[in-house]
Amino acid sequence: MLANANAGENHLAVTKKPERGDLVLYGFGGSVAKHIGLFERFTDGSVNFTAIEGNTGTGNDANGGEVMRRKRNTSQVLAFVRVGA
Repeated sequence: MLANANAGENHLAVTKKPERGDLVLYGFGGSVAKHIGLFERFTDGSVNFTAIEGNTGTGNDANGGEVMRRKRNTSQVLAFVRVGA
């Protein structure tokens, strides 16, 4: 998905200014997306934000078995992706 978004293919585009509903691809320190969420809003400018995520939990970021509103930091993000661009 990230390669398609970087190339502007399949109606996907990487964005530096995410809006509510954009996809958040998480790498958690790696270069491959390991988890995905839906961007909700920045909570303090442009570093911390909330996202709605499935299969997550407070004890496991990418395999926790719950749907939750998570507080995240942009340091965990590989890319914000807009669908339909």
